[in-house]
This record gives sequence, structure tokens and C-alpha cells, in this order.
Amino acid sequence: MRAAVISVACLFLLAGASAQQGKPKASAVPSGKAVLEAYVSAWNRHDFAALDKLLTPDAVHEDVAQGVHAQGLAEIKKFMREEIEGEPDIEWGLTTVVEAVPLVAAEWTWTGTFTGDGPTGPVKGQRISGRGVSIVLTENGQIKRFTDYYDLASFFPKTSAANATLSDDDLSAAKQQVLDLEQEWVAAYGISNADRPDRHHRSRHCRRRWHRHRARDTEWPGVHCGLPIHGDLHSAQRELGSVSRTPRRSAAGKVALCRATVCDAL
Repeated sequence: MRAAVISVACLFLLAGASAQQGKPKASAVPSGKAVLEAYVSAWNRHDFAALDKLLTPDAVHEDVAQGVHAQGLAEIKKFMREEIEGEPDIEWGLTTVVEAVPLVAAEWTWTGTFTGDGPTGPVKGQRISGRGVSIVLTENGQIKRFTDYYDLASFFPKTSAANATLSDDDLSAAKQQVLDLEQEWVAAYGISNADRPDRHHRSRHCRRRWHRHRARDTEWPGVHCGLPIHGDLHSAQRELGSVSRTPRRSAAGKVALCRATVCDAL
């Protein structure tokens, strides 16, 4: 009798074990941190196929600094491809990761050699680096929403204004602005070359230099900003404001000197 009971018990145990073996094992869902690390690694390896497993079909990658809102696998892959084309050697690294299911927050660094439109204009082969923060929403072991926050201008090296080089177009535009300002002066005060046939402006270059004018026989230090001095001393006072000291006659005749405190860029 006892032997029969033991045999029946063994049969039940074997049947239970077989049933357990027949059931498929549930796969473990990866953590949000692991999914984020895999996503960053896919960018560094240019692995577009990996995104199919790491992102939900309706996933969103939003880059706030660049104004990018890519939704769906196709748009996200397009955004990734464009970034890699401009920076083929990107190195994206996570420095701090904090997970609070289903959200993950991470600080990261980014370096690369950039070619394209930068904050101040087109650049080619420029080394850039910067830091940023990402907030990630995960769902069933996949990324549902990925949002980047960073200052794009801080990634590019600062250019000193003293070392900046103007292009020919910029120089031409600056010169034209000076000419336009002079025309406005002429229109406002009625000063023109035709009104002063006996006067000749000899120099229009650099700051605080001596400028020579044929202005009858009067010598005086004034402020003219590279513009013509019209009429006698009293009309010049009305046009230019004031004279720093009392004028005196020039022994050399009709050649006079004046000291310019500001001059134009021509």
C-alpha cells in the first residue's frame, strides 16, 4: 500500500515538472539605464538597425537646441544620419545616469569634428565639444520619448573679436554704410563737394591724426569725423558744434590744420 502511494506521488511530481518545462520562460525587461546606454552606443557605432529594437514604433527624439522633433523610426534614423554626416567621428558619452521608472535622466558629453552651419556661419572640420542633459521615457524595455537639452553655441570655440577676419563682402557692406551715413549728413546739412570748390579733404584714414584742409587762412583744431568743413569758422561752428580754442591766422597762407578726434573707416 505504501509503495503504491509513493508511486502515485512520483507520477504527480513528474507531470508537474513536465508542465513547467513546456511553458515558455518570460524574458527579462532591460532597465531604462541599460536601454539608454545601448541607444547612445548605437549612435557612436552608426548602428541604425539597433534602433528597431531600442525604440517603440511611435518613439520621439526631440532635440530642443536644434529645433528637431523626429517622430517614428524613419524620422529618428534620418535625424541620426544627418548628424553623423556632419560629425562622422562623434563620441557621445554618459557621465551621470539616474533612473526612476519609467523615467531616466542623464548628463552627457559630446565631442566631434563638425562640418556645416554653425551658430556664426558655415564651418568646416571644426573640433567641437560640449555637455548636455537628456530625459528619457521608457516603456516595456524600449525608449518611447527622448529629449535633449543643451546650449548649441557653447559647443563651438569662442572667436576673439580682435582676431576675427572680415570677408570682402562684409568690408564692402561696412564701407557702403559709411557712405550712406555721409550722404545722410549731406542731405541734412546741405554740404556737398560742389559747395566747397576751394577746399580739399586730403586724408580720411585712422584715428586722431592731423588732417589738412584748404579753408581760407584760418587754423583751428576741430571735430569733423572725416566729413567736409563748410564755410568760414562761424558756419563750421554751427555745423560741427564747437571749437576747442580760439582760431588764429596761418602764416603759410590758405593751408590750415585741424586735429580729428574721430574719422571714418574709408
